Amino acid sequence: MRAVVTVPALLITIVGSMAIGLAPASASVVTPGPTVQVGSGAGSQPVGIAFNPTGTRAYVTLSGDSAVAIVDPATNQQIGTSIPVGHDPLSIAISADGLTAYTANYGSGTGSVSVITLSNNAVTTVPLPPTGTSSSGFFIALDPVAPKAYVADVGGTVQVFDTVTNTFAAPIAGAFSAPVAVAFTPDGAKAYVANYGTSNISVIDVASGAVTRTIPLSGRPYGVAISPDGNKAYASQANGGFITPIDVLTDTALPDIAAAASLQSVTFSPDGSRVYVPSPSGVVDVIDVSTNTLLPTIPVGAGARLLAFAPGGNFAYVGNTGAGTLSALAFAPDPVIAPQQTQIQTQNQTLTSVSADSSPVLASTGVDATALASAGGIGAAMLALGMAFIVMSRLSVRRRRS
Repeated sequence: MRAVVTVPALLITIVGSMAIGLAPASASVVTPGPTVQVGSGAGSQPVGIAFNPTGTRAYVTLSGDSAVAIVDPATNQQIGTSIPVGHDPLSIAISADGLTAYTANYGSGTGSVSVITLSNNAVTTVPLPPTGTSSSGFFIALDPVAPKAYVADVGGTVQVFDTVTNTFAAPIAGAFSAPVAVAFTPDGAKAYVANYGTSNISVIDVASGAVTRTIPLSGRPYGVAISPDGNKAYASQANGGFITPIDVLTDTALPDIAAAASLQSVTFSPDGSRVYVPSPSGVVDVIDVSTNTLLPTIPVGAGARLLAFAPGGNFAYVGNTGAGTLSALAFAPDPVIAPQQTQIQTQNQTLTSVSADSSPVLASTGVDATALASAGGIGAAMLALGMAFIVMSRLSVRRRRS
């Protein structure tokens, strides 16, 4: 009769943990799609992009046309004619309920915010308050908690826009220099402002409306974004070709990541695993957030300015200002089966060899370790080795007793 070997539960737990640990970290496979013509053509200058909450429509600011185009992602075609808004719109944001869109308009001497009612595409344009210099709306970000938006006025301030009354409140007090981008933390507690003029990031305590910290950078920032979990921020540098990670918990800059020259806006993937930074050279730089290392670039169109994800993260558009087009990109998780099989096969080769050496010892138990390793994979091979360890330990005890 074959002997029965009892395997400790701890060993089974270790084997299971090792098998689970073989799976690689999640990533993205990018498939370039068609190029979408928007607006009047090459001179339309698409810049900002925002999807509605269902992902059925993308709204694109056309700086050269002073309008907003509506694109159907299912057909990759513009729907109807563009919506006229304020002069030179650069960025766009859509409310969480999908009812309203807001554009920050650079203007011609006087910037503005345009409010679009998406049910009928009616537009109300509100001029930015005068700041002593020319006011120019560069970027707009909606507060995720309160009914307001921050507008980066490159004239030298951060304007506060009430989205209930569509009026401006008092601006944020602080020393801003050519602010060009704003990003809120997911809980709405802090906002980060990229100051192009002074090469730093201003951190705003949203509850008090005060600047609580200034984070110096090595170059002039153009974009800033916060991770979905609220722990990290990344700022792009338009002049230095660097991307700067920021620890949101301590509000300190981490070592720069060398990337393409003249970087533009910053966008996190919805799962927070990747950061995407377009460059006017026609590529998008990609950063692995877990390691802060660059991955292969994504080729897009000339003058790439901004990447925006559809809800769910499986689709995105890049606005190519120089080409007057959008680049469609499809995203999918990296396949995990093939890497797992390769790694398991390598491990099995080693474990099969080791288990074969233990086969004479296991013969008394009726367990064929080599067969287990080849047929059952790494889990079975580890189980066989565990049983071999137990049997050899018992034999050693018996020898000492005899």
